[in-house]
Amino acid sequence: MGTDNSGCYAAMSRPNHLIGLELGVSITSIAVHSEPTGQPRTFAVDVVAMAKRDLRAG
Repeated sequence: MGTDNSGCYAAMSRPNHLIGLELGVSITSIAVHSEPTGQPRTFAVDVVAMAKRDLRAG
C-alpha cells in the first residue's frame, strides 16, 4: 500500500482474501456484538469509470 505525495490518499489491493482468518472474526462479531458483517454502515465512497472510446452495446 502506498500513499500519494500529500499523504492524504492511499490505495490498497488484495489479490486474495484470507477467508480462513476473516470468517472467525465475522462470526465473533455476530455472536458477541450482534452486528451484521459484510455490509457498510454508512456511505463511504463514489466510484466513477469512463471509457476512452464509444463502446458497442451488449
